[in-house]
Amino acid sequence: MGTCMDEVSIADRDMNTDASASSEFIGILGAGILTTIIVLLGAQFGNVFIRSEGSRSFIESLALLDGQNYKRVAEEGYSYDVGQPSTVAFFPAYPLAIRWLSRATHIGTVYAEVIVSNGLCLASFVLFGAYLRRRDARLIRSGVAANTCPSGDVIRRYAVVAICVIPTSFFFRMAYSESMFLSLSILVLYAILSEWPMVVIALIAGLVSAVRPVGIILAIPVGWHAWRTSTSTRKSLGRMVYVLPLSCWGIVVYILFQTAEFAQPFAFVLTQRFHSVRGTSTTTFLDKCASLLSWEPIRETYNSISPGYWQAMDHMHTALFSLQFANPIFMIGAAMLIALGSWRKWLTEYEISISIPLLLIPYLTRGYEMRMFSQGRFAAVVFPVYIALAHLLKRLPPAMVIAIFGFSAFLMGTYAALFAAGYLLL
Repeated sequence: MGTCMDEVSIADRDMNTDASASSEFIGILGAGILTTIIVLLGAQFGNVFIRSEGSRSFIESLALLDGQNYKRVAEEGYSYDVGQPSTVAFFPAYPLAIRWLSRATHIGTVYAEVIVSNGLCLASFVLFGAYLRRRDARLIRSGVAANTCPSGDVIRRYAVVAICVIPTSFFFRMAYSESMFLSLSILVLYAILSEWPMVVIALIAGLVSAVRPVGIILAIPVGWHAWRTSTSTRKSLGRMVYVLPLSCWGIVVYILFQTAEFAQPFAFVLTQRFHSVRGTSTTTFLDKCASLLSWEPIRETYNSISPGYWQAMDHMHTALFSLQFANPIFMIGAAMLIALGSWRKWLTEYEISISIPLLLIPYLTRGYEMRMFSQGRFAAVVFPVYIALAHLLKRLPPAMVIAIFGFSAFLMGTYAALFAAGYLLL
C-alpha cells in the first residue's frame, strides 16, 4: 500500500496551478456529461424497447414514481389526509425549485424537474472536484492534520469518476431530489473548508434539511466547526445559540407550514406509514427494533420464502439487474468503505460525522417499512464513500479500474433503462 507521504508528494506536485485546476474542471465536466448521456440513452432505450406498460414520452419516463409526487406538489401544492398517502411526505425544496423554474421559463413541470435534477447533478460533480482539491490543499498546509491523507491527483480523479458512474447515481439524473441533496451537502463541507462566514454555512445546512429530513444531520459538522473555531468556551456556546437553529431552518419552516395548513406539525412523519411496501402494518415498535437490530430486513431480501425476497418484490428474474437485490449490498458496501476510510485516516472528521448518520438513519427509519427498498439510493449521496473507494482503487492495476468503472457505467445505464420502462426501481 502507498503511504500517506507518497500521496502528499503527488498532491504537492500537481496542485495549486491555474492550468491544473482548469484541466481538472474540464475533465470533471466531461465525465459528468458523458455519464449523463449514458443514463439518458439507457432511459430512452428502456422507454422504447423494454417498456412494461402504458405509453409515455421520453421526458415523462424520467419522472416516474417519486417524480410524479414531486410534480403534483409543484403544480397543486401539499395535501394531507390522515387516512391515506399524502404528498406532505415529500419535502419542499425540490418541488419549489421546480415550480419557480417552470413559472419563470413557462416550460412544463416535468421538463423543469429534469432540468433541475440534471443541472444540480453536474453541479454536484464539479463541486465534489473543487471540494477534493480544496481539501487536499488544506490538509497539506496543516501538515496532514490528524494523519488524514490528502487524496492526490489520481485518487481525486478516481473519486470523481466513481461518483459519476456508481450504478445508483442514475437517480441523480431522474426527477428525484437526490442531486439537490448531494450538491448542497458537498457545498456545506466546502464552505467549512473555505472558512465562509458561519451564518452563511449554517443557512446552507438549513436548506439541506428542506430537501430531505435526514438533512438535519448537516448541523453536526456545522456545529462542530463553530465550536472548534471559537476562541473560548463562552464564545462557542454563544455561537451554538444561533448556529444550530439556523442549520435546521428548512425543516423548522416546513413543520410550521404543516401546523398552519393542516394543524399537524408532524404530518410528514405520520403519513410515512402509508408510504410503505409492508402496508399499514400493526407491528409494535419493539418488534420493529428487534427486526432492525437482527438485520432481518437485509436477511429476508435473500430468503426465498420471505415476503421480502428480492424476486418477489420487483419481479426481476436476474439478480444482476435487480436493484432490490443490490440495495442491501450498496448500503453495506458504503458502510464498510466509511469504516475502512475512518480506520485508515482517509476521511476527515467532518466527513465521518455526516457519513455514519446518513447511512444509519435511513436504515433505522425506513429499512423495515420499505424492506430495504431505496437504501442504495440513499447511500449514493454519502459522498465521502467515493473518497474511500478511490483510495482502494488506487491499489489496483489501471486496467482493472477501467474495467470496474466500465461495468458500473453499464449497470447504471441498465438501471436507467428499467426505471424508464416502468419497473419498480426505488
